Amino acid sequence: MTRLQRLCTNGLLATGLAASLSLTALAAPVAAQDLDLPGPIEASARPATPDNPVPQALSVPAPPIGTSNLLRRASVEGYSGAVLLKVTIDGSGRVAEARPIGVAVSGPSPSTHRVVQEDPLPSPEQIFAPDEATARAALDFITYARQDARQRQYQAPAAGPLSFHMVLVSTANGRLTLATTNDATDLREVFPPSAVTSTNPPRFPTTGASAPVSMTSYRWDPATGTVASAQTFGARTESTAPIGQQTTSASASARQATGGAAGPGAAGIAAGTSVPSGPTVPRATVPTTPTAPIRVGGNVMAPRKTRDVKPVYPADAQADRVQGIVILETTIDTSGKVTNARVLRSIPRLDDAAVEAVKQWEFEPTRLNGVPVPIIMSVTVNFTLNAPPPPPLPPQ
Repeated sequence: MTRLQRLCTNGLLATGLAASLSLTALAAPVAAQDLDLPGPIEASARPATPDNPVPQALSVPAPPIGTSNLLRRASVEGYSGAVLLKVTIDGSGRVAEARPIGVAVSGPSPSTHRVVQEDPLPSPEQIFAPDEATARAALDFITYARQDARQRQYQAPAAGPLSFHMVLVSTANGRLTLATTNDATDLREVFPPSAVTSTNPPRFPTTGASAPVSMTSYRWDPATGTVASAQTFGARTESTAPIGQQTTSASASARQATGGAAGPGAAGIAAGTSVPSGPTVPRATVPTTPTAPIRVGGNVMAPRKTRDVKPVYPADAQADRVQGIVILETTIDTSGKVTNARVLRSIPRLDDAAVEAVKQWEFEPTRLNGVPVPIIMSVTVNFTLNAPPPPPLPPQ
């Protein structure tokens, strides 16, 4: 264990939070030498593009996850931060690699605001030396971001393995934002000094490959780890389209009603102000529900299928033993019917059969703020054949 890792593990006691934070939930920080170099799966991965997009997330960890004590410690000590990860999933949608290629930290003093975006990324000890406290906060943010990324499971990509990017922005006043982008985002734009004290989600590009494919922003209480509210920002079909209006899911609204206070600003913590835990966060004004389809992911869950139609296996494809998985991107209207289906991963002799079947599927309507909304969702159609009979035995 490095000296910085010992600080990250033992320093929690020095903050005076031992009574309120559980050390058993604190995952061991990653070693500095494990942060920087790509592995073999990333080396062979394709970049995410509109034709080979970031697939739908099947499971997303809801904060606070087990390593949330890392963010709580950093917040109470007055640190805000941002991390840019390069994430690689394999052909099944499992996260195989997640490594930082950018980190930004702003501490109790404005002079500590620093953004470093390099590939490979130097270790926090190298970046922030000799400031061990800021280096520890940077490692906390990196560890949390990697843990969050590795707990996600995605649908199989159209062509894998596939690499894309995730951005985490955590502010000392209790705002946590997680965004997924095709290309790398410039952390200097996402995490300027003004972002540290802002109560709004960070500003991302609205067009181009670095615009978020999906983004969720949480308000939470650093003293308790309680999530007070969540906002999901839906993306359009292609990465070049602007992010749609923000929406609040029904589950987020339920969490919001339970309360949970936001922490003070960085200046208040630096001055020794205690983190409040009593007052509840007021219910936010319900935003307008978007009319453009929003992509399933984050707090927008995949709907339940109510009508399934099996594809008709083309006879010529069966005869030639053509089989495999066709991936489609579907648009589902407010009544739960599929209005459009386009092929993301093709098996040419099976595509038409897959599209014809999927267009007959029906789902429960997806609701945001109690109002049905159209959605975009990736689906798979699996064509499989039984094993061919064994050849006849030769005559005796």
